[in-house]
Amino acid sequence: MAGERLGLLTAPAAAAGFAGAAGLLASDWPWLALAAALAAVIVAVVAWTVGQGHFEALRRVGEMLSGLAADPLRVPPPAPPDGAGPTVAAVHRAGLRLQEARVAERQAHATAGVSGRLGQILASLPQGVLVLTESGLVSLANGAARRRFGDRALMPGTSVFDALVREDVGPAIAAARQAGRPVAATVGTLDGPRLAVQVTALGTADGAVLTFPVDGAWRAELDHALDLHDRPPPAPPVGPATALADLPLVALDTETTGLDPARDRIVSVGAVRLHGERVFRGTALDRLVRPGVAIPAAATAVHGIDEAMVADAPPFTAVLPALAEFVGGAVVMGHNVGFDLAVIEAECARAGIPWQRPPALCLFRLADALDPQRTDVDLDGLAARFGLALTGRHTALGDALLAAAVYRALLPRLEERGVADWGALERLAATSRRATRLQAGAGW
Repeated sequence: MAGERLGLLTAPAAAAGFAGAAGLLASDWPWLALAAALAAVIVAVVAWTVGQGHFEALRRVGEMLSGLAADPLRVPPPAPPDGAGPTVAAVHRAGLRLQEARVAERQAHATAGVSGRLGQILASLPQGVLVLTESGLVSLANGAARRRFGDRALMPGTSVFDALVREDVGPAIAAARQAGRPVAATVGTLDGPRLAVQVTALGTADGAVLTFPVDGAWRAELDHALDLHDRPPPAPPVGPATALADLPLVALDTETTGLDPARDRIVSVGAVRLHGERVFRGTALDRLVRPGVAIPAAATAVHGIDEAMVADAPPFTAVLPALAEFVGGAVVMGHNVGFDLAVIEAECARAGIPWQRPPALCLFRLADALDPQRTDVDLDGLAARFGLALTGRHTALGDALLAAAVYRALLPRLEERGVADWGALERLAATSRRATRLQAGAGW
C-alpha cells in the first residue's frame, strides 16, 4: 500500500513536466506532442511502481523536460540522473531525442525563412547579380541579369562565357581576389557592347559575384544552383574492392582536328568530377587548346571550333598539368574514352612528356555489356533512352557532362546485376564484344 500511496500522490507531479512539454509542442509539432503525451503516461506508470530512490531520478527527468519545454534551445544533460533505473534512463533518452528533433526542425524553419527572404531581396535588386563558380559556371542569376542577357543565356549550370568574354572576366576576378575587396572592371559581351561590372571574389578560388546596371523593365525572380560551389572529396586510391558509392571518376572528352589519334590534334578538353553517383559540376575543366596545325572545315562543322577561336589558346603541353591534377587518382570515364586517352597519349609522345594511362571506363562497352541486343548505345541513343537533355552536345565539356549523366542513369542497372565495386564493373565492361571489336578496328 505504501507503494500505491506513493504512486497516487506523486505520479501527477512527476508527469507535470511531460504534460507541460506536450502542451507546448501541440501548437507547432503535433507528432512531437503525441510523443510527449506518451512519455507522460510512461512517467505515471513508472511512478506508480517504483520506489523512492527511482522516483527522485524520475522527478529530475520530469524537471529536465519541463525546462526544455520552456526553453527549446536549452542543452539537456547528456546522462540520466544518478539512481535512474533502465526505465527512467530510457525516458531520459527519449527526451533527448525529442529535443534534438525540436532544435533541428526550428533550425530548418529558420534557415528556410532566411533563405527565402534573401532570395526575395536578391530578386528585387535593380542591379544585375551573377554568381559564378571558379570555372565560370553560373550558379545564381537574378531577374535583372537575365533581362540583360536573355532568359536562356544565364541559366544556372551554363557557362558565363556564353555571354561574357573569357579573357576579360578571368583577370577581373583575379584582380578582385588579389585586392581583397570589390573592384570595378569593364568586360566584353558576346552581343556587342562592353559592360561595366563590380567584381567581388568569393573566398579562395571559389568563384565571384558580378553586379552591373540594367536598363528597362525586369521580373523580380531568382534562379540558382549554389551546389555548383561544392567540392568533391579527395580521390581515394582505387582498387578492385572500391565500392561504386565511393568510386572517384572523371568524365572526360576531347574535341580534335580529326579521328586519327596518331595524327590529329586536340583543340578542346572538357572534364567533370564525380564521386559515386554525385556529379560536381562546379569543378568542371573546360579548356581550348591551340593545336599547332590547321583545323579542317569538317571538324569545325562538328564541334564549332575554328582557328580564330584557338589563336590565343595555350598548346596542349600547357594544359596537361591542369588536366593531370584534375584527374588525380580517379577513374577516367567517357563514351569511347579510349579514343580520348589515345590522342592524349599521342600528344604527350609528340612533346616527349612521360604519361601513364589511368584506369578507364568506356560507357559504350558498359552499355553494350548490359544490353548486347540494343542498338541505341551511342551517346545520343543512350541520352534519348534515359530522357537526358542534349545541352552542349559536341563540345568537350557538354559531352563530358552528358557522359556523367548517362553513367548515373546506368547505376540502377548495375545494382540489379549485383555490380557493387570497381573490379566487378571493370570485368562487366570487358565482356562487350561489339564495342571491343569496333574500337580495335579504329586503332585504339
